[in-house]
Amino acid sequence: RFDLRQMERVSKIRIKGNRLVLSSSIYRILAMQQGDPFEEEALPAEVERIKALYEKKGWYETVVTHSYEQDSHDGSVRVSYRIRRGHHIRFGSIELEGVQAGDPEQIRGILRTWPWVTAKRLDKRLDKVRAYYGRLGFPAARIRIKALEVGKGEKNRGSLLIGIDEGKRLVTNAEGNDALSAREILEATTFSRNQGYGLFDAEDSVETIRRLYEKKGFPDARVTFKRTETD
Repeated sequence: RFDLRQMERVSKIRIKGNRLVLSSSIYRILAMQQGDPFEEEALPAEVERIKALYEKKGWYETVVTHSYEQDSHDGSVRVSYRIRRGHHIRFGSIELEGVQAGDPEQIRGILRTWPWVTAKRLDKRLDKVRAYYGRLGFPAARIRIKALEVGKGEKNRGSLLIGIDEGKRLVTNAEGNDALSAREILEATTFSRNQGYGLFDAEDSVETIRRLYEKKGFPDARVTFKRTETD
């Protein structure tokens, strides 16, 4: 005995209420596309994908609901998503964890300078905080978002918690050099670019300095390093 059930396919996907976000952008992120087998249990995950897309573009607390209609004649299903767009937020408070060598107010100033929050803008600001620590001599500083919350009952206001692991301060010196300036040599190092100060980072820097000497007309230059670490 074989128990058969007709497989239902998605015949159409409708997007309702989307403003300022193209329907094509929403269709592109959906896992269940037109022509695919219909899976009712997959709809909540699709809703979360749409909400994440809106949040990435800076619209927080967006509400997305779903519905579907089945056609008993051909086994097709029409799926609809209705969107009620949320709102932009600015940070009312920015909390920092792990700051020791950096200036908390300066870091908050770097994070605050945008009209409203989007994922892309936030990533750029975090990169600026990493660059700030690089200038202080902390190339291995790790910056991450620990929490981002939209204020309850306080529209357009949010709170941000940033975790910072500064790592160790890097002090670099060049010895035995007469042909190039110390600044040229130190600018050739890769510590800031690699965001680290380990053995492999030191070896990469040795190679870039050696190539720098080669370009300057010293093909037989020999570069070595000595690395010490303190508590």
